[in-house]
Amino acid sequence: MLCIHTTSNRTIAQLLRGALEAEGIPAFVQGEHLAPLEGRLPAGVAAQYRVCIVDSEQLPAASHFARQWLDARLPSSAAPWTCRRCGERHEAHFASCWKCGAESDGG
Repeated sequence: MLCIHTTSNRTIAQLLRGALEAEGIPAFVQGEHLAPLEGRLPAGVAAQYRVCIVDSEQLPAASHFARQWLDARLPSSAAPWTCRRCGERHEAHFASCWKCGAESDGG
C-alpha cells in the first residue's frame, strides 16, 4: 500500500480513486471510517483521507496521473474577477457572471 494523495476533502479522495481505477490502477481511500465524524471533530481538526494504490510498480504512473488529474480539477490560484456590467465578484474559474450572465473579459 502506497499513499499518493492526502486531503481533508472526502469527495476529491473518492473521485481520484475512481479516476485511478478507470485508468487500470487499483486504488482505495484510507480514512473512510472518519466520514461519520465530520462536523464533530474539535475545532482545527479535520478528517484526513488518503488515496492509496496497492501495486508499488504502478507508483510512477499513479503519481503522474494523480498530479495531472488534481491540477485539472482543483481551483487555481488565478485572481478573482469583477463583472463590468453589474459589479458582482467571481472566482477565476467562472467564465460568466451568475447574476447578469455577462461573459468574463479575463479580468
